[in-house]
Amino acid sequence: MPSRRAALTPEPTRLEQSQLDKIIVAHEQFLARRPDGRRAELAHHDLSDRVFSRRDLSHADLSECRLVRAQLDDTRLRMTILVGADLSLANANRANLTAADLRGVSFRGARLNGALMAEANLTEITLPAPGESESAIAGTGRYRRTDLSAVQAQGVDLTGAKLGGSVVLRADFTDAVLRNADLHDADLRNANFVGADLCCANLGGAQLGGVNMQGAVLLGAAIQ
Repeated sequence: MPSRRAALTPEPTRLEQSQLDKIIVAHEQFLARRPDGRRAELAHHDLSDRVFSRRDLSHADLSECRLVRAQLDDTRLRMTILVGADLSLANANRANLTAADLRGVSFRGARLNGALMAEANLTEITLPAPGESESAIAGTGRYRRTDLSAVQAQGVDLTGAKLGGSVVLRADFTDAVLRNADLHDADLRNANFVGADLCCANLGGAQLGGVNMQGAVLLGAAIQ
């Protein structure tokens, strides 16, 4: 017999591509302030393998969505809520994630080459347990660290981004821009930061074993 907690776990809603396309059109009309527009509310949906390329989902709610292998190249996701979402193996090259809420997101193995992620929040988060409100997090919540392990993020712009406590194992940040980024206590082991701009970045307490920073700019960076 399943436990009460398991029974309360919401089943993700699966959408066909045609259904998703209609929601995106309505959201783009919402962004254009059209009277027939409607904000995309897609929290807890399973959108794995779906295509979003070159569409605009800025300000949408995609909290705890499954976006595994999703096609997000050139997609606009400015200030989008993606808390706890799973973007493992997603293609998000050149996506605009400026100021997006990416706390607790899994980007494992994703492609983020040339993405714009300035001022994005990629810190850890404690999510409510299934069936519980945010006010009941204490002692029962689900702790999530943002996971950027093995991402391909050459030339990504993370200016001023918050990455404290994130996992960045074996990630490729060649020529990335991380000026004023906060990477305190992040796990950066075996990551590639060749040619990256880390001016004034906070690397205090970060795990740096095996990191390649050849040619990186570290002027004003805090490392201890």
